[in-house]
Amino acid sequence: MKDGTEPTPVTSPDDPRLAGMGMDDVAGADQLDGMLAMTPDERLDSMVAMADFAEQLRHGHIISSKR
Repeated sequence: MKDGTEPTPVTSPDDPRLAGMGMDDVAGADQLDGMLAMTPDERLDSMVAMADFAEQLRHGHIISSKR
């Protein structure tokens, strides 16, 4: 921000800053409520699972569509 302060993060689906936001055209909007309701341990588990998945993708092989 211009005044040097960081904005307060949105940590609840009930945050008034979210009121009136159209979520129909936002990719993944249906997942936001669930992610905001997660406990810190659940968030960490989710992040670790995403990192593991990304690592598996790096080691994957492209299979030709011509067999």
